[in-house]
Amino acid sequence: WRFEATSAGGQPAMFGYRHDPESGRNRLDVLVVPTLEGEPVAAITAFIGTGVLARIAPPGTPHRTDEFRP
Repeated sequence: WRFEATSAGGQPAMFGYRHDPESGRNRLDVLVVPTLEGEPVAAITAFIGTGVLARIAPPGTPHRTDEFRP
């Protein structure tokens, strides 16, 4: 996995990319948004799937198919 800092709805967030050995590229798999209350993390929300990721991914970012592979 490789994570890249971003923001979502004014909160800190991370794009999660996983290496695809078939293509040799890193593919966008998840957007992770932690909810912070003071210093501790109060919750973590993960957005998975091409329906969500296609709308929020940076232009030209490869993402995985609708097939879920944990």
